[in-house]
Amino acid sequence: MPIAVSRLSQLPLPLLVFLFAGAAAVAQTGGENGQRARLHGGFGPSTEFDQNVPAELTVYRAGLDLEYDLEAGRDATLTIGAGSEIGAYDFDSFGPVATGTGGAFAHFAIGSLFGSYRRELDEQTTLYFQGRVMSGSETGASVEDSFTFGVVGGASQEMDDDLTLGLAVGVQTRLEENLILYPVPLVDWRIDERWRLSSGHVTDNASGFEDLAGVRLYYATSDAQDCYLGLGWQLRQFRLDNEPGDSYPEGAVLDNRLALYGGSVWQVQRNTTVHLNLGYNLRQEFDTHNASGPNPADLQTDPAPFASLGVEFRF
Repeated sequence: MPIAVSRLSQLPLPLLVFLFAGAAAVAQTGGENGQRARLHGGFGPSTEFDQNVPAELTVYRAGLDLEYDLEAGRDATLTIGAGSEIGAYDFDSFGPVATGTGGAFAHFAIGSLFGSYRRELDEQTTLYFQGRVMSGSETGASVEDSFTFGVVGGASQEMDDDLTLGLAVGVQTRLEENLILYPVPLVDWRIDERWRLSSGHVTDNASGFEDLAGVRLYYATSDAQDCYLGLGWQLRQFRLDNEPGDSYPEGAVLDNRLALYGGSVWQVQRNTTVHLNLGYNLRQEFDTHNASGPNPADLQTDPAPFASLGVEFRF
């Protein structure tokens, strides 16, 4: 199922203006101004549900993030950005709860405004804060009822030249559910010249479209390429629409995923980096909320493979 370009119309207008204006500014500067554009996409091939649900699910995603680094005083870095993602859940033979779109929920669009702040208190201690506002909605849903908020704060301590440890705590609101607290381990351990254990990919990306918590074990195959094995948790949320025949009008879906994956990050040019992940969803659960009736049973897929690709441009 192709992802229609018209899904961009679901994103809030201020976010679209920010994205396109930012892309134009990045393209025109071409200097070393701490600007980054990141294209990302993912694909989950057909997988079955582990309950007695006569259906299969295929997932498609594609998105764009723009980030800008700003001066924030001595030993401090402030990053602001905006991101968007469009996607589709393709349900096959979903049976009695199918909607007019062919599944329990179909196309969605998610927008994100985010920022992060990092400050070195001294040679050993670093403070880190992150915040985001996201809006996720299915085609035709009310954008006003789709906003969620997340903040992360913590600190790390340099134990020696090769080891930095710390802990952050995340607070995340959820559609139709109570907010949650979750731990974010902060670790950077250079085991030797080639091996490294790090959670830097979590703190380096505040958009909300990557791991909210996780860790990776890297192996440097060359000066320009690292391979890694990672474990991470992701969460996506979106409001459902209110079209005739929909099973859960004005409801909400929370897509929780815990994944084990391998990947590679390759600096193909001075300002261009390619990220490739191939992995396995150890657990993917859909918490669906019905705004006008009893909630249906949560759906959980069987463990299944997935692939994702990202390209980052720095300016």
